[in-house]
Amino acid sequence: KRELAVGEGLLRFMELTNLKGTVYYKDIDYALAKKSLAHSQALVSGNAPGGESARDPSDRSTKTFTKFLNLVHGEKILDLESAIAKITATPAAFFGLKNRGVLAEGMKADITVFSLDGKSGTVIQHVFVNGEHAVLNGAVKCGNAGAVLQHR
Repeated sequence: KRELAVGEGLLRFMELTNLKGTVYYKDIDYALAKKSLAHSQALVSGNAPGGESARDPSDRSTKTFTKFLNLVHGEKILDLESAIAKITATPAAFFGLKNRGVLAEGMKADITVFSLDGKSGTVIQHVFVNGEHAVLNGAVKCGNAGAVLQHR
């Protein structure tokens, strides 16, 4: 047992895991979470168990990013462009995923078409995965167009 303050313990944990550890905490302070999400070094990710997001109906696999975008839009903590970068280009660059994360010629791109308003939140209309139309008007059309990406 180590006698460490919470902040010191978290820093030690980060050091021991080389920033690869994960902490789950249910009763997080909402104001602190918003401040943390707005930080330039914060990334947003989902944690669907075992990469089974296509078969896992939980919010963790299906609503992480829409909840983040709703929060960003509703609370005005980031502009939409910065929020999109936090879930696309920034993590792709951080994890060294080649040819991913931005829409540009020669890059592989998954594209999501959505609307965002205060009444209904984020509504996903279309998703293209590896060029295949995976979601059409909000309904899953093809659930296996993607592939697991690995950090190299």
